[in-house]
Amino acid sequence: GHAPPSYGLLGKKLVYGVDYGNYMHQLAAEFGAVPSLWSLARRPRVLVAYCLGQAYVSFFRLQGPFASQEAWEVAATELYAPVLRRGIATNLVFLAVMLVFGSMSAALCAAEAVLALPRAAV
Repeated sequence: GHAPPSYGLLGKKLVYGVDYGNYMHQLAAEFGAVPSLWSLARRPRVLVAYCLGQAYVSFFRLQGPFASQEAWEVAATELYAPVLRRGIATNLVFLAVMLVFGSMSAALCAAEAVLALPRAAV
């Protein structure tokens, strides 16, 4: 069986409300349209727009069955521009949050891997 969807809102007032970004990523993962960080790294502006921007549909047309070169251009220009307009202070806060939670996730993954190792027979 499948795990229940994890894109529902936490403090939801409406049962049908979802976290749009999480929902878009899970949906795109179903048909192979989530871009890899390696592919995004080819175009630094696209990588920045993807990491610090919103879950725009164009990002899910960078690779996968609906891939389009035009989506790369849109991401590098139209989707990159709002990240710049937001200002350096806000973007630094976003980066700090990503570093903190990314580090926590990496530490927990490492701990889980160590705890999952087979134990020596006593």
